[in-house]
Amino acid sequence: MTQHQSMTVGTDGACSGNPGPAGWAWAAAEGTLTSGVMARSTSQAAELQGVLEAITMFNDMPDLTVELDSACAMNTYASWMDNHKRRSWHTGDGSSPPTARSSRPSSTPAAPVAPPDCRRCGS
Repeated sequence: MTQHQSMTVGTDGACSGNPGPAGWAWAAAEGTLTSGVMARSTSQAAELQGVLEAITMFNDMPDLTVELDSACAMNTYASWMDNHKRRSWHTGDGSSPPTARSSRPSSTPAAPVAPPDCRRCGS
């Protein structure tokens, strides 16, 4: 799909109630955008889903910058996701209850050609 060598994509997610009905979106600097809904989710999961959907769409982009306003989504993707997936989305000590099903992303992308540069903007 992509013809450019670099791309900046802004992402966001939110929900009504926490958890509750949620939505996510991404918009690329060149004008492409998409969005989706989650029947019941948390704000953090919706934020992360927007990031994951953008990364999946632009997986072949050599120079991808993802701008987001969620430190949790940025840290989850950049630092924590491999451990979460390895533990089947359970907490690290094993004695705690599993991560809330509504907090898990609905999908996780294959590794991009190059890891995107995730930048936190706004608050």
